[in-house]
Amino acid sequence: MSSKKKLIDNFPKGFTPRAGQTELVNQIEEAFKEVDIVICSAPTGTGKSFLAKTLGNASDKYTDSFVDDVMSYAAFNPNLNRNYKEFAGASVLTITKSLQDQYKELFPSCESLKGKSNYQCKIEPELDVETAPCVTTPSIKKGCWEDHICPYYEQRNTAIVSRFSTYNYKMFMALPTDLKNNHYLICDEASELEGELVDHFSVRVSAKLLKFLKIDLKLPGIHNYNKVLNFVRDAAGEANEATAGHLKAMKSKPSTVNAQRYRACSQFADKLTRILNTWETCEYVVDKDKDGILSIIPLYVQPLGHSIFKYGKKILLMSATIIDHKNYAETLGIEKYRYIEAPTTFDPDKAPIIISGKYKLNFKSLHENLPKVTKLIQEICDYHDDEKGAIHTHTNHITTFLKENLDGQRFNYREVGNNNEQMLIAHAEHEGNSVIVSPSMTHGVDLKGDLATFQIIVKLPYAPLADKRTKILFEKNKNWYSSQMLIGLVQGCGRGIRSIDDECVTYIVDGGATQAINMSKDKLPKYFLDRIA
Repeated sequence: MSSKKKLIDNFPKGFTPRAGQTELVNQIEEAFKEVDIVICSAPTGTGKSFLAKTLGNASDKYTDSFVDDVMSYAAFNPNLNRNYKEFAGASVLTITKSLQDQYKELFPSCESLKGKSNYQCKIEPELDVETAPCVTTPSIKKGCWEDHICPYYEQRNTAIVSRFSTYNYKMFMALPTDLKNNHYLICDEASELEGELVDHFSVRVSAKLLKFLKIDLKLPGIHNYNKVLNFVRDAAGEANEATAGHLKAMKSKPSTVNAQRYRACSQFADKLTRILNTWETCEYVVDKDKDGILSIIPLYVQPLGHSIFKYGKKILLMSATIIDHKNYAETLGIEKYRYIEAPTTFDPDKAPIIISGKYKLNFKSLHENLPKVTKLIQEICDYHDDEKGAIHTHTNHITTFLKENLDGQRFNYREVGNNNEQMLIAHAEHEGNSVIVSPSMTHGVDLKGDLATFQIIVKLPYAPLADKRTKILFEKNKNWYSSQMLIGLVQGCGRGIRSIDDECVTYIVDGGATQAINMSKDKLPKYFLDRIA
């Protein structure tokens, strides 16, 4: 970006920034002059997507030689070892494919990369790229690269060299390390970054998995830390050797099972290697569930934030739900940053939050009160009988209970094998008064317009204390535990208000909400508190 050109001058063409957007962009520009990391609390309607695109437009361009190497696949030749160092372009990291779709829909020039299962093979059109012939026959992949016909790898390369691209966190972390350096790295829904890091540096191991991967090891006990470390070290070595063997098996006897075994073993080896590389700097939590599945999970993510942040020259962490920015920064290991809070442009009267204090839903009262709450949910839905809506259940148990006890054909329940994307498409295409019921639509879901003129939050989204990591953090830092719940609550309450013209009433039917909110007013954003009726 030219030193004489202001950041706001790079606002997306065809759009005029509002006064609030101009002020926010100017604040971020000034902040980046002093620090490399900016944390931005930006409620829905602020225009986070426009802010991200502005940074993309302002970003440095990749050199022609880098673009040529990537698009010709030379950059992926291990024998060349070019070790690219340039930081250019802007990448937006999201938590869902629907968020990626929103960026692409708003800005057609945005290059979006998703997982291999989202692209159809050109050689065998009935297969996706994840199960394509090249998985078992590397020579086919080489030919597809030379002919530039694979939709996944071509899109991967295009996204890498683009000045504005979007990935989910897992996809970005899986990219080659020297090919994902960015001038601007933008973490959307950044309140979820801790969870993404925890997942990336965790592993779950069962005896069944080891048998499938043909790794001859027994799971260790969970009380001897050194034995667990020895297991991780041994399993990593065994997995790397087994991966090489499974690759040979794929070549000599191509089959779906051999392909699945190879991919699973490769991913398993990668996870174990990541854990070994961070064992000395992270405190890992080791546990076994009732089925004997071993889990190894980082307790703290402070040492892990660098695994994302090192790929950005300037980093913007933005979310509508930054709760307690000092605690948030400390959790991610961020020492020097600038915090910016943007005001909302929405009318709170168009998005009232109505809280019912009748029935608390916690571990002790759930069995007794859930039938009563279900009757209340039925009354609310009947009141909005000619409208579309959403019910956020928080757990599969509550989803199942509602399915068994709510009357009517309008409800579309999240079930095993049915993902949120499929539900949203069916919901949008339905001409009637459909209501989606899901435990996992409080983040990254856009219920704009008439897709949800009412929504119900059944239970406060506290993380279950049955999870060992959550329980330890709860005992060490109750502020962290309550903040995690508040993030989920604020996110859920924002699903039906996606633009200044939207109107949506939110009902919270967990009777514990009033007390929880009153105790946390100093943490909660003003725009959220203003909505409470």
